[in-house]
Amino acid sequence: MQLSGRITSPRLYNERDSDDNLITTESNPYNIWKATLVKPFRINKHTIELTLKVDNIFNFKDPSYINSGTQYMVGVRYAFK
Repeated sequence: MQLSGRITSPRLYNERDSDDNLITTESNPYNIWKATLVKPFRINKHTIELTLKVDNIFNFKDPSYINSGTQYMVGVRYAFK
């Protein structure tokens, strides 16, 4: 099992308004966590690998962040030999 995260502090952005005045805005701090589980299964002489992943575990949503919320992924890998 793998657990990984990204913690981001607020960032400052400078932009100009229509009157060419400099405006400084601050983004919101956030953290994103992901859990991944990879489990191999041996069946006779063959190995099948099952992957389960949950991205954005705590369902972080913010207009400044592209991710739309929690995402789930299931994968199966089989190697032909």
